[in-house]
Amino acid sequence: MTPKQDLSKIKAVVFDVDGTLYSGGIAFWIIVGDIFRSLLSFNERKVRNEIKNEDYGNAEVFYKEFFKRLAKKTGKSESYLETWYKDIYMPYMTNVIAKHKKPRENASKLINSFHDKGIQVHIFSDYAMGREKIEGLGIDTAHIGKYYCAEDMGALKPVARLFREICDDLQLQPNEVLMIGDTPGSDGGAVNAGMPFVCIESKKTEKIDRSSVAYDIMSWEEVCGLVDIMPSNL
Repeated sequence: MTPKQDLSKIKAVVFDVDGTLYSGGIAFWIIVGDIFRSLLSFNERKVRNEIKNEDYGNAEVFYKEFFKRLAKKTGKSESYLETWYKDIYMPYMTNVIAKHKKPRENASKLINSFHDKGIQVHIFSDYAMGREKIEGLGIDTAHIGKYYCAEDMGALKPVARLFREICDDLQLQPNEVLMIGDTPGSDGGAVNAGMPFVCIESKKTEKIDRSSVAYDIMSWEEVCGLVDIMPSNL
């Protein structure tokens, strides 16, 4: 498949994690066996959906609003929820992925192939512990550069500022940084920042009119073929 976007200037590729470097969800394992955890995680996701388009500017303000809203929904204190979320829930989620999920086929090979062409590889996830998740999946991290967490930047995808700040941090122009993810409504925020975006084909993309969007929708196999059409930066 020939991309509709110009990828000839790409100097860095940024991967999302959940649903991108492994397929399928983890909700079943989050819910099963612990009704208390399932209720908290259900409300956690509701809060994320409520604030996903809001830009709080920095991590302190983001987390204050996040735990304030979560406290209202659960009746738990903000301090309790912060401890639960950061010290219990995030590590548990990471362990679930390590135990129950497998990386997409040739994920390590793709990352290393980009590196071999002089194209940087970085990670950008809404959730924390991106490095730990990838290590748990068994993906080769030797050539992964930086790990960005949206929460720590003060917002969630698709806020365009997050993508622009990543480009600035990499000292690259937006058209030189390719975002690869699985969710148009979040990872697709890259487009509003002027970055090319490739969305992995899934149920989330079934109803999208591909001719009407500025980004590319590809199967994982086609994504793996992108490295072959990109020029070397060596």
